[in-house]
Formats: sequence, structure tokens, C-alpha cells
Amino acid sequence: MDSNLLKSIMGNKLMLDFPQMKLIPHVLNSLNKEHEGSGFIKQNQDGTISLKMYCKGNVSPVEAFYQTKATAGKIYDESYFYSILAWDIYGREWESKWLMPDFKFGPAESGYVIDATVREVKYSAKLAQEMKAYYAGIYFSGEIEIPSNTRTKIDKIINGQKRAAEVNFNIAKFTSSNFEFEVEKETDWLALNVISDAGAIKYETAMRFNEALQFVLARTLSWSALELIEGRTRTVRIKSCYRNKKQANNNPPLHFQNFDYQNRVWKLFDKFLCHVVNYENDTWPAIFNWIHAVIESSNSSVDTQALILCVAVEGVLKDEFCSLSADISQLKTQIDKTKKIIKESDLQPDFKKRLNGMFSAMLQPRAKDNLHILKQKKIIRTKLIKEYDKLRNSSAHGEVADISKLQEHIDRCDAVLTLFYNLIFLAINYTGEYTDYSEHGFPTKKFDATLGTPVLSTTSRTHRG
Repeated sequence: MDSNLLKSIMGNKLMLDFPQMKLIPHVLNSLNKEHEGSGFIKQNQDGTISLKMYCKGNVSPVEAFYQTKATAGKIYDESYFYSILAWDIYGREWESKWLMPDFKFGPAESGYVIDATVREVKYSAKLAQEMKAYYAGIYFSGEIEIPSNTRTKIDKIINGQKRAAEVNFNIAKFTSSNFEFEVEKETDWLALNVISDAGAIKYETAMRFNEALQFVLARTLSWSALELIEGRTRTVRIKSCYRNKKQANNNPPLHFQNFDYQNRVWKLFDKFLCHVVNYENDTWPAIFNWIHAVIESSNSSVDTQALILCVAVEGVLKDEFCSLSADISQLKTQIDKTKKIIKESDLQPDFKKRLNGMFSAMLQPRAKDNLHILKQKKIIRTKLIKEYDKLRNSSAHGEVADISKLQEHIDRCDAVLTLFYNLIFLAINYTGEYTDYSEHGFPTKKFDATLGTPVLSTTSRTHRG
């Protein structure tokens, strides 16, 4: 990406002037019409993006006040939205969708102005020559710490003489799923650069990179700019985005310092990416839904964290371990016998129906059943399951943490967080170091368990800091 464009985005100073702009209804047969004019798209100080367009002529009050027809509590349908096409002085065609413009008009001879909030704007352009490899660059604003494994050196030269040198450990290089990664920490922003020789990097694949990074860092990361290069085509997307801020109480699966020469964190990144990389929808994979919920809960109250942790554990068990369900043939036989007795009884029909519905629910595999199967196989520690049962029972019934037993409640949440991460490790087939939050001092342990080889290592070393 052009360095000046990138710097302006990362500094929330983006300004794009357009001599020609066209506002097009999202639904072509709606009551809306096209609008043409000139204007600009700019980035505001908070990172959000807005549009202003100056048009000649006038706009009818019916269209200007179209939004007032909306019904409170009802989602806007497609007929309320527009798309924008805009051409800058360099001939680049920019596009943005799902705009809901605000029309401001005065006397007919003065024209009218269109304002809108922009979710995302993008353009595609041809390069001077074809690139041999495929490339993706994702850029995040904010101070984001990473475990680096590569140093950079900058020499200060005056009149041909070297006066000083600055050495920084701010880059991580590694390989995952046939992609070459380089993560570089800049001052107040982060760049995730990816190269592939195997094939084009799709937008959906780039989002899997982002999700894997959020998992290992245990923090929400919203990208501000995305660049994809395939052959001679460069596509740039710029998103309305607040600066990323670190969650107050986030605890990553593996605590890290600024250096990670052994690539411990990036090995975990690799396993997670391998698990989700083939998910090609533009929505989150199910497993990341739960990870994101747990990360976001770190800024909530202890009671909210407890509830979300328990729900997330249950969600992962249902989504990732459905094949573990125990043999229910004996249970089914007993239920069939009971149904026969009920059918031949003189109970009221409505009550019989309720009983049969209860039996149907009994046949459905429960997340708790999968958890206890993992305990029987000695894959998950009994201690973690006991703490989960206690926390889930209190959270599900709306009990508020007793302030006099706050340490006990925090310890229980930390144990369930460890359980949650252990389940993720099993799902993605990760074996390696992790941080055990179920013990004070947060020791680093080795996770060796797999669904086929139940081994729980007790090797540990205490995490400091």
C-alpha cells in the first residue's frame, strides 16, 4: 500500500477528494433515485469515516424524509440504503455500500448536500507488473504488543558517517498453513503481512488470520485497512474503526513477554489457523464466536464474566465435541417402555404430550455429558470440571458473587477459563505450553492431551509478570 495513504489512515487523517460521485439506491426499484455531484470522504479523529457530497438541483421532501417512515423496533430493510461510486483525481474508482444518507436542502438554486456515515470504502487498481506471489496486508491502529522473534536495526548516518544505531525487537516471522507471516509492531499501529505461493488470499481467509491473532493475544482487534494483491490487481479496503484498546483483564492462552524466540505463541496461532482456515463464509467460525465472547467479557463485571465463561464452555462442547456423545441405546429402550405405559394410561392427553416432549429432550446430547466423557478419558482434569459445575449452577440461577468470598469466585472463574482454553486446545489439536490460571502464580504447563492419547503433563514453570 502507498506509504502516505497508510500513514494517513493510521493517523486518522485520511482525506479523499472526489470530483465525481454517484449515489445509487441499493434497491433499484425503490422510491429512491440516483444523485450525482462532487465531494469527499474523510476519516474523523476517532477513526470513523464520513462522506459529504454536494449536488446541484433539488431533492424532493418525500425522499429527504424517507427515513421517518421507519417503524420503531423494526430493522431497516434494503430499500433505505444506498451505494456510492466515486472517482478521485488519480482515476481510482472507490465504492461503498450500505449507506443511509442524510439530505440537507435549501432554496432550489443552491442545490443540496448529502451526509452519510461510511462503514467501509474500497477500490481496485492495476499494478505496473504482475506479482509472482499473492499478498495480504492487514493494518490495526492502536498500541498492540506482540511476542517478537526478529530484530530490526536502524543506522543513523550523518555526512556519510555512522553516528548511532537503534535496535528493536518488533517483528515476528513464522509460517502457518503454507502462508509466510510477518507481524510488525509500529508506534501506535500493527501490520500483519502475509505471502502465499499456493493461491490467491481471499478476504475471508484474511479474516481467519485476524481471528487467529485475536485468539493468541486474547484481545479484540478491528482492522482499519486491508490490502490484497493477486496478479496485477491490488484491492484496498478502508474501514470505519475506533483505535484498538487493550482489554482490562484479558488473559491469553499463553502469557508472553516481548520476545518469543521459540515461537511458542505462533505455534498456537498455527494450530488455530489450521482449524479455521478453510471456513470461507464472511461470518465468524463457531469456535471464534465463543472466543470473542470470552475476550469481550474481560471488561465486564465478575458476574457477567462468570456467566459468559460458562456459556462459552457449553458452546464449545456442543460445537466441537458433538461426536463424543455416549451410547444412549439403553436409555432409549427405557424411554420407549415408559412411553408405552403412558400411552396406555388414563392420563390427560395434554399431560401425555408434555411428558413425551420431556423424553425427546432427554435423548438430546448435553454439553455436560461430553465434559464428563472427557473426564472419564482422563483428558480434562476433574478439578476444572468441578469448578465449572459450581460456577455454572450459581451463574445460571442468577446468583451474585459474595463480596466476602471474592477471591474464591475469582479463582473459580480462572479455573473455568483454563477449562475453556483446554477445550480449545483439544478442538484444534494443539499440544504445547499454556498458562494454567487455575493455580495462583499462573504457572506455565505443557498440554499433551489429545482425544486419542489421554496424557496430562504436570510439568510447569511459574509465569512472572
